[in-house]
Amino acid sequence: HQGYPGVTPISRKLLEHWAGTDGQRDEPMLFCQREAAETAIYLAEVAGRHGEPDFRVRLDGHNATHNGGLGRTALKMATGSGKTVVMAMLIAWQTINKVSTPRDARFAKRFLVVTPGITIRDRLRVLRPEEDLNYYHQRDLVPDGLWPLMFEAQIAITNYHTFLLRDSKEIKGVAANTRNLLLAGKHSDPFRETQDDMVSRVLRDFSGKASGEILVLNDEAHHCYQTQQAEQATDPDAVEAPDREDKARNESAGVWFKGLQAIDKKVGVKAVFDLSATPFYLSGSGYPEGYIFPWVISDFSLMDSIESG
Repeated sequence: HQGYPGVTPISRKLLEHWAGTDGQRDEPMLFCQREAAETAIYLAEVAGRHGEPDFRVRLDGHNATHNGGLGRTALKMATGSGKTVVMAMLIAWQTINKVSTPRDARFAKRFLVVTPGITIRDRLRVLRPEEDLNYYHQRDLVPDGLWPLMFEAQIAITNYHTFLLRDSKEIKGVAANTRNLLLAGKHSDPFRETQDDMVSRVLRDFSGKASGEILVLNDEAHHCYQTQQAEQATDPDAVEAPDREDKARNESAGVWFKGLQAIDKKVGVKAVFDLSATPFYLSGSGYPEGYIFPWVISDFSLMDSIESG
């Protein structure tokens, strides 16, 4: 690492701690976890500066093509190699930098962690610094002198189903035919949330506690993407028609993706970090099945995981 040139003083302290060179850890963290976090930090703080090549330009191009300009960065990590630990590392890096230098636009201290289900959401409580069994203590991710700054982090954990627009309380229990009569001649449904309403509901835990853009962490992020129409595909012959199961998955992926777009439009998304062992498009997405998300920046594969024990 040669001293991690170009990073902030805070980032250097964290990187040296994770590498076990600051004298506070008995041994370094697992190399694949460090590699994922180091790659994210390099892109945010060093790439395109200090004479380093600017890989962000390629990433911006992929995000313009595939994600409507939403700034997504994917970290591919085999199952069991510690994606949740990496999420905690990213939260610590962002939070402590933001608290130390509040005007630095590269960092945020509000985090929305999005999961595909309630079970995973509950498991991710270890990402909250205020929890007794948090990963920052359990895995010794933060040097002692920086630990108090972690309590500035605002972390909301949800599942993507919360991005579905809900009916208002007034219409619940009303028969479908009555509702149809009430909606006659209307272009929009006044009894259903707008996208802005949904964003306010999803982010309500943040209100009054912190301001600024949100940093999103997508767990199992292969469930989140924007589909492409088959006629727009670069290689239509390679695009398969979806079966019923894949069609449902593609629709769910669209709900997740559009939810993030709505959040970005209303409050701003600083960055999106995608974590997945299999960040691939499914059949029926408009891309060849198994086509890897082109915004993947680091890859710890299953074969690497097996060979590493």
